[in-house]
Amino acid sequence: MLKAYANLAKKILSLALIFNSLISLISAGNILAGYYAARPWWQPYSPYLMSGLLFWIAILTALLNIVPSKMVGRVHIRRLLFHHYVYGFLIMIGSTLLIVSFIPNSLTTLFTPTFTGESLSLQSLILYMELFFLYGGLTLLLDDLQDISLRVSRILNRFKKRTHKSGKILQFVHLCCSLITIYISLAVFLWSIEKYHWISQYPLWFLSHAILILSLLINGVWGSNVTKKMLSRK
Repeated sequence: MLKAYANLAKKILSLALIFNSLISLISAGNILAGYYAARPWWQPYSPYLMSGLLFWIAILTALLNIVPSKMVGRVHIRRLLFHHYVYGFLIMIGSTLLIVSFIPNSLTTLFTPTFTGESLSLQSLILYMELFFLYGGLTLLLDDLQDISLRVSRILNRFKKRTHKSGKILQFVHLCCSLITIYISLAVFLWSIEKYHWISQYPLWFLSHAILILSLLINGVWGSNVTKKMLSRK
């Protein structure tokens, strides 16, 4: 019984880490889109952040963290009727349909969790909840990706073999990206403290920055810990 609870805890931790990587990836991508659209007049989180281009490194860190996050959850847990990816698809489809049904004009915000200057309202809270389930469904899909088909499983196995060949170089790149991601989270945190009286007037904008800082910090710390352990073994 204790082993079953331990396995369940590992699986939950694994899913939480994958979910956090997705939030970091999507948030960084959203900021980069704004950065390129307003370039060169807008430098995000200046003067604490050297360049908005560093968010590409945050995206790379999030992508590199997905595999070790999945490894944490490689435990035996009895499946409930279907594979995880089936539930992932159902949750994603259901969340998308709800967003389209209740908030038709928000279809473009499916992958833009960082709102700007938005006041707190029931509609915005509902949208945040639906985005949470949408990303949760995508997390389940990624966690069980190898079980979708034999072809997908073969592609993933080939990718794993190539990454193993790169070995120490890839781990070093992962470590550097993770440390830079920690720096980005600290830069956003310092900027938020300076601009607190401004952004606190918009609750959802304040919340989105808090989520961004926390997700980047977790990604950076997790990636650096994983790579340090792997590099010390070799």
